[in-house]
Amino acid sequence: MRNAHHFHTWQIGEGEIAMECHVETENMPLRDAQLIIDKIENIGKKYGISHINVQLETERCENKEIVYKEN
Repeated sequence: MRNAHHFHTWQIGEGEIAMECHVETENMPLRDAQLIIDKIENIGKKYGISHINVQLETERCENKEIVYKEN
């Protein structure tokens, strides 16, 4: 994972939180990409986020605010 950006969170009904974000990655097999999505979902669940939509991309967004950057 290179970075994560474009985060949106919102509440659906009473007590249900949703989140979406973009995550830039290296070009990789789908099975490896799914591991990244699973990791992000597990972290979100620790914070009470019940629905998470992760958009993976490789060198797609030019203007992005970096939340996470791998060294």
